[in-house]
Amino acid sequence: YSPTQHQVLIDSKDMAEAKLARPGVGNVIDSVTVNPGIIKGGTKVNMVPDLCETDIDIRIPIGLSSEELISNFEGLLHELNLDKVGYKYETSEANFTEVSEPIVKTLVKNAESVWNKRVIPAYQWASSDARYYRLKGIPTLQYGPSNTEGIHSYNEDVDIVDVINAAKIYVGVICDLLVEST
Repeated sequence: YSPTQHQVLIDSKDMAEAKLARPGVGNVIDSVTVNPGIIKGGTKVNMVPDLCETDIDIRIPIGLSSEELISNFEGLLHELNLDKVGYKYETSEANFTEVSEPIVKTLVKNAESVWNKRVIPAYQWASSDARYYRLKGIPTLQYGPSNTEGIHSYNEDVDIVDVINAAKIYVGVICDLLVEST
């Protein structure tokens, strides 16, 4: 990735640390993360299972290809003498939109105008459908209201003012990009 994206990475880590107030949480942005989200095995509570299956969500940071990750995974299986373990996978490369893209500049400009403070582009540590657009060559951003603490958890919520301001920013971005394209 570019030197500009390197700065976005640094800013993203700093923001994650500040927002979530948990030391080291920013490392999720530039590290491989692994979550065995579904684990299935066994037939009875009092029997040793003959089989265990797991669905694992692995997030790949920008700068590491899925090919490299799979190669490392297969090497680890070999080291552990688990070469015959069956597995299948779907991959999605880490992706981003360059900060030099008009959509980024326009969103930053409108967000700064609405919020009346400096806005710094940052990576989100989650995955989304934005990757499908980027894979088609469409610069794409994720921007919207959220309360970082509690995101994707029980009783997730957003503040009304954040929803209203996000709507203002969306309208500003759309209008600016339409004017720019004519």
